[in-house]
Amino acid sequence: MKGKGNEVAAIKVGAAIEEIDLLDLKNQVDQVVDNLDIDLVYETLMKGSRNHMRAFVRNLEYREINYNPDYISQELFDEIIKSSMENGF
Repeated sequence: MKGKGNEVAAIKVGAAIEEIDLLDLKNQVDQVVDNLDIDLVYETLMKGSRNHMRAFVRNLEYREINYNPDYISQELFDEIIKSSMENGF
């Protein structure tokens, strides 16, 4: 199991999970949904995933370790990391 017994590996797995979550949530948002409440839930979940990714990456940087995205584009990753933490509402 990736991340088990190794703190740095666990942090990298956490960041990767957030990448996958972002892709999954974006796919849901991109589908035609006529319910604004559902759109709001997806957008709020995406904010949470971006915040979690920022926290994981910051934790790795503190350890002088670079994180490279595996699932989202480098461009999107850079945009997320360079932006500020987001509020839920």
